[in-house]
Amino acid sequence: MIGQKNLLNTIDNLISNGFPKFTIIVGNKGSGKKLLTDYIANKLGITKVISGNKVEEVRDIISAAYQQKTNTLYAFFDIDNMSLNAKNALLKITEEPPKNAYFIVTAINKDKLLSTILSRGVLLQVDNYSPKEIGQLIKEFNYNLTPEEENIIVNICQTPGDINLLVSYNVLDFHDYCELVLDNISEVEGSNAFKIEDKLDIRGSGWDLTMFFNTISYISLTRLKETKEIAYAEVIKLCNRYKQDLNITGINKQMLMDSWILDVRKVL
Repeated sequence: MIGQKNLLNTIDNLISNGFPKFTIIVGNKGSGKKLLTDYIANKLGITKVISGNKVEEVRDIISAAYQQKTNTLYAFFDIDNMSLNAKNALLKITEEPPKNAYFIVTAINKDKLLSTILSRGVLLQVDNYSPKEIGQLIKEFNYNLTPEEENIIVNICQTPGDINLLVSYNVLDFHDYCELVLDNISEVEGSNAFKIEDKLDIRGSGWDLTMFFNTISYISLTRLKETKEIAYAEVIKLCNRYKQDLNITGINKQMLMDSWILDVRKVL
């Protein structure tokens, strides 16, 4: 596993000293949280069982865990998207841990977890990958990329999942589209500016909004260095702000993008 050296050392130390019964792994989408659960299960030498996130599935897994005769690791992924009832069901294992079970839950946003769950588990944070590590991952994945494509990926992507996503879009096509947006968003008529949204994941399909904001920020930073135009610094601030807003539960992506377009048109 490339990257996460400090985290892997922490995990190895926990295993050597008695791995906790309930562990929470937090990290961005595509950062390798699932891979880490495999790593832990392999290090412990036990079977891993994956549960769904519906309340009935959570309860069934917990019930089975109390009957399990051999050590088993039970994994629940992206529990920040669980219903409140399913999250509450998990509390049972923190109050009365089954004898032969280890539980690992993963989340993207720890702020969406119950405070009681956070307080009763050992929290492991997956860091974003450095540009150097992203470069190593590109070579590990053995993509047939041009130097220009590799440079874009290194400057935009923060996780292995980001790399896979950007390559799936065609790196240069996506980058060129984002440049086109910056070049024209303040020049076209208002109605045409909102056509940006047609290619983006507003309603469940299209290009990822976080990747879009990251790429717009990267291009803006490049232009800021070249031109010293402060407007590009304002665009970067707007991208960071709206990217954070994407983490709000139930956020209306259509309204969010409408607001972003209007705000960027004001500063460019």
